[in-house]
Amino acid sequence: MPMSLTRIAYNALFPIVFAAVAPHYGYKMLRRSRSGRGFGQRFGIFGARTRAAIEPQRGGIWIHAVSVGEVRLAALLIREWRRRDSGAKIVLSTTTPTGQSVAQAEVGSLVPIVFNPIDFLPCVRSAFELIRPRVLVLVEAEVWPNYFWEAQARGVPVLMANARLSRRTEARYHQLAWFARPLLRQMARVCVQNGRDADRFARLGVDRERLVDTGSMKFDVSRVSWNGTLDPREILAGAGWTTGRPIFLAASTHRGEETLVGRVLMRLRAEFPNLFLIVAPRHMERGGEVQRALRELGLESVRRSQARASAAANLNNDVMILDTTGELKDFYPLATVTFVGKSLLGRGGQNFLEPVQGGTPVVLGPHMENFDAIAAEFTDADAVVRITSEDGLADAVGKLLRDGALAAGLVARARALFERRVGAATRTVDALEGWTKNSVE
Repeated sequence: MPMSLTRIAYNALFPIVFAAVAPHYGYKMLRRSRSGRGFGQRFGIFGARTRAAIEPQRGGIWIHAVSVGEVRLAALLIREWRRRDSGAKIVLSTTTPTGQSVAQAEVGSLVPIVFNPIDFLPCVRSAFELIRPRVLVLVEAEVWPNYFWEAQARGVPVLMANARLSRRTEARYHQLAWFARPLLRQMARVCVQNGRDADRFARLGVDRERLVDTGSMKFDVSRVSWNGTLDPREILAGAGWTTGRPIFLAASTHRGEETLVGRVLMRLRAEFPNLFLIVAPRHMERGGEVQRALRELGLESVRRSQARASAAANLNNDVMILDTTGELKDFYPLATVTFVGKSLLGRGGQNFLEPVQGGTPVVLGPHMENFDAIAAEFTDADAVVRITSEDGLADAVGKLLRDGALAAGLVARARALFERRVGAATRTVDALEGWTKNSVE
């Protein structure tokens, strides 16, 4: 099939744009991966070991998930497909180093995992040639033109799982309708999180018959699996916490929110002098940066990655910085109240369902665009607290610390709503199975 003028123009301009951002891109990737592992895969260069691992899985399902949240959803799909057919051929790709780490921990023993190449034709073509997928499954909302074009050229159906489309993204796609609509219309099946997302995809030209409301898999993935080898109380004791001290947990924070919650801690200390703060930055490599920001406020902290075993060495600490991967969920049951980050100073918000499942009252900022329908449902059910400012956060946390009945009621309503929404992963595989079953035979 000859390439369209749009595809030719896109691939002619891509190297120019990429050259401009390459220094920042390269620095960020090397900093986050530290060792630079898998860097060549981002340009479609796969070593002999990777090729050997993928060889038995060729001709099957290629699942792409960007980062930690999407990877955990992909892991649910992989386990469900393998439950139905232990011989299912599957390859998983991720974009971020943190996503890669979580993927290795979650399903590294089940499927080969690679880094997703940049959206430049030679790099994308190299990945397709290596994996030779029968179907391409995108988790949530990844729309990269060359992946769609190459899939179309090879006759590979594009499916989307747990699809979401924010108002902002819909508006952007409408502005670029000449470019976006043909890509979106190419999708053979779109499993959306709710009717609102279905309507947005339909307005962009996706046939209604291709849209299936399976619900959000975030409810399923947020069913917390506790780490049996981790004792969060012992870790906290080593950071200076003592039993009985209330804990304010700031989860998955965005840059600037650590300083904000630090100021909230200082304000609340007047009434709750023993209040202890746990800060879990969204990107663990920011641990040192977060520690310096808190020190500027006069708050002493210890990083989980550097904590000493003895609490006696950390008696003056006000804060523990949780700068490790995969441990945050184990601290939710100990939290007296939890604020979920990237929702006050950042945009989009982070998944708040794990703390809900962990049994802690949850406070959210105004920017929950990535979870807008779910956040609205919990807000309407009085199952989370929504705030719009630093003052609002201090007031909300203070009320929940002060009123145990208020906190308990919030937790009970949130858990009840959560339990009514699980099961989307099974419904998603049911909806996709007609397209993928030939790939696992």
